[in-house]
Amino acid sequence: MKESIVANPRPRTVLPEKGWAVRGRGANDPQNIVKSLYLGDGEMEAFHWKMAARYQELAKKETRWEELQTEGAELIVTAFGSVARIAMTAVAMARESGMKVGLMRPITLYPFPGKAIEILSQRCKRFLDIELNTGQMIDDVRLSLAKDATVAFYGRPPGAGSLPTPEELFEQIRKTY
Repeated sequence: MKESIVANPRPRTVLPEKGWAVRGRGANDPQNIVKSLYLGDGEMEAFHWKMAARYQELAKKETRWEELQTEGAELIVTAFGSVARIAMTAVAMARESGMKVGLMRPITLYPFPGKAIEILSQRCKRFLDIELNTGQMIDDVRLSLAKDATVAFYGRPPGAGSLPTPEELFEQIRKTY
């Protein structure tokens, strides 16, 4: 990020002992095993079902996103990470120009807030996915949209500290709008 910050020192705290932590084992310490390979009959399948259930639980309880000015929007920008902060300014510029543009910023990418995008796409049919890469999120957005909604893409990999400007993103919004 290229913004000024004020660092506030964190107060020193004593953390509680963690019984699950993997560390050196003394003679009387319980054994903590971390394992990701299950070779016993049926173990691997059971492990994968357990992980699938865990993912479903996380998707319900831990999926995070932010919406800005999506109500009544005719175009919704999706963006995450550093470029989302730049997109916020570009969306504000578009609003000042009279365009009805909103922003949907996924905070968690795994689990992805697909249901939130699906709900948005039922009332707004046009999306612009802006990424600071070559399109790692575009397929997630595409798969989440209602059938009659469309998504355009603008992305570029970062290079030597080069970030897109709000004006650059505003121009992409203007072209897509």
